[in-house]
Amino acid sequence: MGETLYQLTDEFIRVKDILESHEGLDQETINETLESLEAPIQAKAENTIKYIKHLESLASAQKEEAKRLAARSKTIENNIEGLLSYLDHQMQKMNVKELEAGIFSLGYRKGSLVTEVDIQKLPAAYWIPQDPKPMGKAELAKRLKEGEVIEGVSRVRNADKLVIK
Repeated sequence: MGETLYQLTDEFIRVKDILESHEGLDQETINETLESLEAPIQAKAENTIKYIKHLESLASAQKEEAKRLAARSKTIENNIEGLLSYLDHQMQKMNVKELEAGIFSLGYRKGSLVTEVDIQKLPAAYWIPQDPKPMGKAELAKRLKEGEVIEGVSRVRNADKLVIK
């Protein structure tokens, strides 16, 4: 079984430390030795990147399939709503409240009582006072960029991220 990238990297570091601790070796010998150890590391890194690309394409394909299935599901749900509306319309047209249809029974359930609120007309006495909350981060960041100094707000850089090109 081949060595892992982890093992190859550890070996590279170990050999590098040994070579740099020997005072009699010239820099060219050290460089050539380290370059020979880099080749399998580069191959492992390339294979790892290829696997990452494969997983990315798989994830992308699955996301697209999920979108396609969601759209198909929505179409089916719309068909169901249309058929239910059709049955409802036909029963109302016949003025029928219950209907036996083979192994199925159709009937109406009394609608539930709900409260609707027109907030434009609702008197102030029925509003709940809200605690103040800070502006959004985007607005605060914009103000910092404009040079405003705001206590408790600062801009920090996230850690560098490995990028594959």
